[in-house]
Amino acid sequence: MQMRDIARAVKSGGKAIALNEVSDLALRLDLLADAIAGVPAPAPAPAPAPAVAHARVLDPA
Repeated sequence: MQMRDIARAVKSGGKAIALNEVSDLALRLDLLADAIAGVPAPAPAPAPAPAVAHARVLDPA
């Protein structure tokens, strides 16, 4: 399926989309190669901290 997306993006002139798809495919193939070789998967990145809706500035006095 992803090869079809890459081919479609190249034919339509979507170079940035094609590059993103190729990069994603390379990452997936690298992870697959590591899994076959028995290399443990990298730890997922920590989730970003939630945004503070109403921050208050404390008066230092």
